[in-house]
Amino acid sequence: MLNNPIFKREFISAARSGKVKFLVFGYIVILAMVLVAMWPGGGVLSAVSESGRKIFQLFFTVNLTLLMLMIPAFAATSITSERENDTYPALYTTLLSPTEIMLGKLISSILLLIIIVILATPIASITALTGGVNVAFIFKVTFLLIVSAVTYGLLGLLCSTYFSTSSSAILANYIIILFLAGGTWLPNALLGNIIGFKSFWQILRSASPYDAILYILNPDSYKLTMSVYSINPVFN
Repeated sequence: MLNNPIFKREFISAARSGKVKFLVFGYIVILAMVLVAMWPGGGVLSAVSESGRKIFQLFFTVNLTLLMLMIPAFAATSITSERENDTYPALYTTLLSPTEIMLGKLISSILLLIIIVILATPIASITALTGGVNVAFIFKVTFLLIVSAVTYGLLGLLCSTYFSTSSSAILANYIIILFLAGGTWLPNALLGNIIGFKSFWQILRSASPYDAILYILNPDSYKLTMSVYSINPVFN
């Protein structure tokens, strides 16, 4: 796959792009500013006594949100940019199969997102100094961020193949992300007490990466929210 010319072209051009560098720089700076803003004035000892897990939870929630906001910029324009630059017909003149072309596009955009997540890991590791978390904990959440990037990156590529313009593909990708990440929580919050359907709403809610990050970061609170619908049903 690393010898795929589509992958090489897409990855190298993106890595050299000033816009991509600006997005990555802004992403890292915002995360650093969030961490500085949340850091207690009393230092590490104060953070330990005041539950550093809350700092960890808020930091990675912001991290996940920023990552999902960046995904369409990388994945949703993979194919539409070829159409807009009139280079799409040239893809047919290559000796690559359609599968190889799509894989080159996919891997290049996904790899960039994974690199972004990895670049933020040193900042995330600082949260371990607050206590209440360990390195294994950080790796679990980092893995969740990578899985989210790959999943929503695939959806972005799907939007890019379906729509003819980058603006339409990006908008569609944002709508899908908004629904899967946030919209799946709404039925569970409004209709979770309806007996006979609570399991379905909980399964729908699990499609959101925020549900997974809540379980990883605060399993006790997560289990409590799941048990509320079992002990307080609307209909007996």
